[in-house]
Amino acid sequence: MLKHKLQALTPSCVAAYTGPCLVAMGCCLAPHLGAHAMDVFNPVTNLLIMDQITVAGLGMYTDVRATIHSYSLLEVDGSVPQTAAFDPATSLLTLASVKVDGKIYNNVRVKIHTHALLNAEKSGAVPTPSPSPTPTPTTAGTYYFSDCQAGSSASCVQGNNANPGTQAEPKQSLMGLNVNALPAGTQLLFNRGGVWNWTSTVRLDNRNTSAAAPLTFGAYGSGAAPVLLVSTNLGFETGEWQNTVPDGGYVFRGLKFEATASAPDNAWAIWLRGTVGDVLIEDVEFTNFGIALNGQGHDDIQRVTVRNSRFLRNKSMGVLGTFNHSLFEGNVFEGNNFSGSGFNHGTYFSNVTNLTLRNNRYLRNSVVNGICTGGNMTFHGMNDGLLIEGNTIEQDTSAPGCWLMSITQGYDTAEGFRNTVVRNNRLINGGNNAMNAQSAAGILVEGNTIINTTPTYQVAISVGHTDYPNGDLADGNATVRNNTICQGGGATGPATTVIAPNSTVSNNVVVSGVAATTGICAR
Repeated sequence: MLKHKLQALTPSCVAAYTGPCLVAMGCCLAPHLGAHAMDVFNPVTNLLIMDQITVAGLGMYTDVRATIHSYSLLEVDGSVPQTAAFDPATSLLTLASVKVDGKIYNNVRVKIHTHALLNAEKSGAVPTPSPSPTPTPTTAGTYYFSDCQAGSSASCVQGNNANPGTQAEPKQSLMGLNVNALPAGTQLLFNRGGVWNWTSTVRLDNRNTSAAAPLTFGAYGSGAAPVLLVSTNLGFETGEWQNTVPDGGYVFRGLKFEATASAPDNAWAIWLRGTVGDVLIEDVEFTNFGIALNGQGHDDIQRVTVRNSRFLRNKSMGVLGTFNHSLFEGNVFEGNNFSGSGFNHGTYFSNVTNLTLRNNRYLRNSVVNGICTGGNMTFHGMNDGLLIEGNTIEQDTSAPGCWLMSITQGYDTAEGFRNTVVRNNRLINGGNNAMNAQSAAGILVEGNTIINTTPTYQVAISVGHTDYPNGDLADGNATVRNNTICQGGGATGPATTVIAPNSTVSNNVVVSGVAATTGICAR
């Protein structure tokens, strides 16, 4: 569930996922397990040989041999070795020390998912077992949390993890709570006005939850949204590396994620991966991350809804990734990619199936010194089923390379856009193209309003391309109709440039003069 800097293993690495090895900021660490200084783990065969270990409720066993097939490394603290123990109820293995490739690592905590016990001998002496964690409830309930770190409201009441987690006696944090064993429908609610120092990653892989009965991370009380001050690489992460068993049913609602000044520049608030689905992000604010929401996990991410949330001043992008059968609606993307890089964007989607972007506002993304120089709403890859409607993308001034809506080729592999609809959007003060579509056979572009109030030349709507170097989908059969192009402030340029063959272009109106700043053309 948690991800820590493995100082005892490789000081420069932070574990990023579990599996046959732990990938850590570009390096691969063998998992380190053990129960005694003489115990050994072989990272090639996954064979764990333990000298002795206490099993909760059963006693001590010696000469234990087991093959560990699947697991999650939770912690390595490197301090003086403690007692080795295993709790069958939680599958938590607490190990004193282990020898791997001649090195010994102390106090390792591992959650075992699947294993095969090869040998174990019952010891005659049965020591008093260590206290077990609080039993995981079997029915859904609500836990309350309150923390009052710097920046919290004056009325904030500090919680304590020894408390039962009721609203009257809230816990402080998620520490000690196995979120992946919680029943479907459980709610974890954070006190409004509270502030948490979020120093480790919560890894979600709960097989109990569903869209109908999700695990909810939300807020309670009145006042400002709970603030999670993230100082690590990831706030939340879903799934296991190369996971083939779908999980999901997660809700994030009414929270604020903020990366601290000490967080890595490439920190992410939420990373969706591992065949996760049925995720709802609603009324959540993300600020100061490298990427706020990343769905680029090389797995099938689907049925994600992001609604009425705010992505504000994130260093690279508000959203990146592949979201299938998903909806982004009513969100604000403002001030992201404030370096103005042409490789970053307000949002960047690729290789999607059935994605809808509706009624979102993109405000001054990719801006340096008041001028847009990078991307805003960008799509690449092979896509099928893209609906873009009712969105506003706005700049004050743009350099030529600031495209407001880019549905284009961008890779050295085959790309294309099938079943694409762009309707009823407002695009304001883009660069040399406000809206550009390539390799988009059969695209429908209708009812959009393109406004340019700056004295620049701009092609309002460009559809079609003549270069398909990587087997890209050929353009053709586009429909571009009923769009309004407002040219004020000395703006010039054609309403449309459509070079896709067999296309229909009709009733696209250019408005200039005083009329270009009033009525439908008013900003």
